[in-house]
Amino acid sequence: MRKSVLALTLTAGLAWGASAQQLETIYESLHRPMTYQECVERSVFFDSNVGRQKVDSAQRRLAYDTARSLYLPKVQASIKEDWEYGRSQDNTGAFGPRSSANTTFDLSASYELFSGLRRPRMVKAARLDEQNSDAMLATLRERAELRVMGFFYKYLLEQNIIKAIQQHLSGLEELQERAMLLVKEGKYPSSRLDELATLIETERGFLYEAESLCAMTRVDLSVCVEYYGEAPIQLVAPDLPALVRNARAELLPPEAIYRHALAHRPDLKAADLGIAAAEEKIRSARSGYIPSLSINAGYGNGYFRVLQQANKSFGDQLRENGRFYVGFSISLPIFDALNTAHAVRRAKIDLHSAQLDKIDADLGLYKDIFKAHANAVAAERKISSATLAVGAAERASQFARKQFIEGKASAYELEQAEERWILAQREALAAQYDFVYKAGVLALYGR
Repeated sequence: MRKSVLALTLTAGLAWGASAQQLETIYESLHRPMTYQECVERSVFFDSNVGRQKVDSAQRRLAYDTARSLYLPKVQASIKEDWEYGRSQDNTGAFGPRSSANTTFDLSASYELFSGLRRPRMVKAARLDEQNSDAMLATLRERAELRVMGFFYKYLLEQNIIKAIQQHLSGLEELQERAMLLVKEGKYPSSRLDELATLIETERGFLYEAESLCAMTRVDLSVCVEYYGEAPIQLVAPDLPALVRNARAELLPPEAIYRHALAHRPDLKAADLGIAAAEEKIRSARSGYIPSLSINAGYGNGYFRVLQQANKSFGDQLRENGRFYVGFSISLPIFDALNTAHAVRRAKIDLHSAQLDKIDADLGLYKDIFKAHANAVAAERKISSATLAVGAAERASQFARKQFIEGKASAYELEQAEERWILAQREALAAQYDFVYKAGVLALYGR
């Protein structure tokens, strides 16, 4: 089932203009560790909302091309063959008691010289709709990246927590080996080994729990990026200290990010374009009150044959029956059953809705940026205290291990020291990844 979904999506990607190189990269990512950017590209490529928005953009582009084609003339040709029996019409238009077969052909062209400004306004509105759809596409791409970012860093965090517990467990097992040697030498009571074994099994239970949480997050990430590989998804883990340094360097004041976002955010661009398109549609609807002017021209000819009588030759009739015509027509809108008035009212309602969307986008952006900045700053401040706590907890744990071996500390005291150390490591890793994630969220607003 998954393979069929993958094949269908890749086929759709080719249909919508995805490059062969992009498709090859997506396929190859099933067989090697993926970077953060590759995860984002996979998620965007397979995201159904992005796909639907691409369809919408294509439809808006078609609507724009259709509006531009209104400037083209209309040209048509027709050929007609008639058989009339009893009474028929000749080439002069007179009817008589005769049967005839007539062949006529016509070539005509028409062009709207003045459309009441309807065409330029329709073209401009269609162009704004197309740009609005493209801006919404960029917004959906960003949302897809935001989902990937959360699962990507959460998965890396839980992998690092597993490594920390494994190192911690390895240290306890080394302590157990030392204790066993002391028991063999008669320098240590055997009951201490039972206490230490209990502590190791407790720590191993923490490891199993961490591995279970990591497996669930791996599933979430795999679903997010549409990973269908047989082996579990693997990531190219970036250097955590480098991530933290880069995040600190890119942490800008919220006012600067807000000013930049006002000019570059795709969702704000979409809101502005929605207002502009709605205003243009009002003007386009009002053009129904303005007269329009058209020109028509054409050429017609025919071959008339009276049955069972002699007729002029085909060439003679073509020379005699040809006619050219040209004419102008003015359309004056007097009363159209209020269709134009209702179209204007409908366009004004759409404009009011677009303006409300703009207000919500502006207010939401201001709140989101300052909230994201406050969260990033709080997470950054937590890193230093969590790092200091790790150092203190590690020294306390090493001292407790030494005291336990010397018989000066109980198993409960050792267990408490070990738990404080592993908890401090968890919190330090969580603080760093939390800061990287929240700084990444803030960076999205500053693009």
